This record gives sequence, structure tokens and C-alpha cells, in this order.
Amino acid sequence: MPETVSFCSIEDCIKPARTMGWCPMHYRRYHVHGDPNFVLIDLHSSVEVYLMMRVVVGFESGCWEWSLAPNSEGYGESSYRGNRKKAHVLSYETFIGSVPDGLFVLHHCDNRPCVMPDHLYAGTKKDNAQDRVRRGRQGKPGQRISGARKR
Repeated sequence: MPETVSFCSIEDCIKPARTMGWCPMHYRRYHVHGDPNFVLIDLHSSVEVYLMMRVVVGFESGCWEWSLAPNSEGYGESSYRGNRKKAHVLSYETFIGSVPDGLFVLHHCDNRPCVMPDHLYAGTKKDNAQDRVRRGRQGKPGQRISGARKR
């Protein structure tokens, strides 16, 4: 008499059932995580997930602040799939689009760790210099300005 094979009771799974009506993979997920459908989130599954898993939302400022250590200039640094760039630039490219040739990604909020798309815009070096003067960060002639803005 031929042996009947039952299949895993999880929808769309075609593996043979073993314990509790589940295949070994689903049983293992249930045993370890308490849920046979448990799946780990791949933090590199998309650039959006990569960015959002690394920000802290500032409730007063509305900024999405890069939570990893800043570079020497106070900007967040990202390394998504081996491509290293400033985090606010990666955010701009992800949520807004390519940075036009000759332009830079600047902050409306004057907060270097911020990667919130609504706080970013493309501008020239002149725009950046004028912004610096308007916000009183230009320093004295010959003085070098470096590091993140103090709060």
C-alpha cells in the first residue's frame, strides 16, 4: 500500500509535514521564535529600510538624525552595499532623486546629522556660503570653521 504524504499546513509551503503539521523549517521557526511564519528583517533589503533603521526622530525639530557616529565634520556617514557617502546625500538620492551636476545637498534645518528629505535641498557652493552667513556661522576672516553646529 503506498504511503500518503502530508504537506506543511503553512500556506504556499509544499514541503512534507513532520511535527505539528509543519515542515522542519516552520517547526524550527515556531520552536525558536514562537511563530512558524517568523522571518528576520534584512536590514539591507532596501535603501529605505537601511536609512530608517539608523535614524532617531527629533520630536521638537522634526529632524531624522543619523544615529551612527558622525564624521569629523559632524555629518552622518553611510556605507550601503559598499557605497560610502554622506548619509544626507544618500537620503536625498533615495527619497528625492539624483543630485544635479554641480550642486550639493544642503540642510534647511542647519542640523548636519539630519537626513529628513523635507529638510534637504540641492544648492550651489554660493548658496551654502550665503546660508552660512545668514545663520551667523561664517567666523572671522581667516578663521577656519569646522565641526557640527553646537546646540
